[in-house]
Amino acid sequence: MGRSGIGAGRCGDFAGMVNGECWPIEHLLRYAGSVTLGPTLLVALDAAYGAFAGYLRPQRMEASSMRDPARILATLSSAPLRDLTGEQIGPYAGWALTTVGSVTDYKHFLPRILEQAVRDSSWLGTQPPVIASRLNMAEWRSWPEAERSAVIQVFMAALRGAISQHPDEAGGASEWLCALATIGEDIQPILQAWVRDARGNALLQIANLAMELPTLVSMDAHEQLFWADVASETRTAIVTWLNSAEIGAAFAGASEIAESDMWRIDEGMKAIAEAAGSTRH
Repeated sequence: MGRSGIGAGRCGDFAGMVNGECWPIEHLLRYAGSVTLGPTLLVALDAAYGAFAGYLRPQRMEASSMRDPARILATLSSAPLRDLTGEQIGPYAGWALTTVGSVTDYKHFLPRILEQAVRDSSWLGTQPPVIASRLNMAEWRSWPEAERSAVIQVFMAALRGAISQHPDEAGGASEWLCALATIGEDIQPILQAWVRDARGNALLQIANLAMELPTLVSMDAHEQLFWADVASETRTAIVTWLNSAEIGAAFAGASEIAESDMWRIDEGMKAIAEAAGSTRH
């Protein structure tokens, strides 16, 4: 796992653990939304179901004393995998590998967890950075190449989809960026492509990311939230990118932005200026 990871653990059902501390769910689920299921994302999700099809539904599950594995498995068995609702798979997704189930169990349910992350990430375990943390716990880099590729393709397609959507619809593209960074993917090509198309919704998503600068530049792991599992050099690269002349020019031009959304641009620019000022002191 990256460093310490994100999990439900001892925090109970209404909080998540970040770097050993319990945080209320409302602090963790800030950008829950749904990414439009375009052709590329649909193909990626279908490929994920295929890549993990060899892992059958478990007949029993191991769990800590704070969980009821029989009840959890009964809920997870109440519908075909592709039809499990957020209410049915969401709790397990938050507990998986920390207090419930094995890596093999998680692999079986992973395609549906990924799809739920795209459709409605309002459950802690369906938040992209939490999925990334679970993948690191499961030592996913040792998985077969087809499985690794399937996961990355979903993450990439979801990020591209989120970038193209309004933040009120797709939530924060930053969460998918954070997830990719958490699992150790090279984000430089992503950032380069993003800034080349920094207008409209893509620019609003950059502004949303800029508003997360306090967590990106913080030296306190308790304040870093999901970014705590991202390597410091990667966080620094994102901060540098946000401070680049290209981003500054995009904000100054603010192309294809509705008047009702200009506050996001203003807040993004303000966050960048404040972060730059704090790093100079």
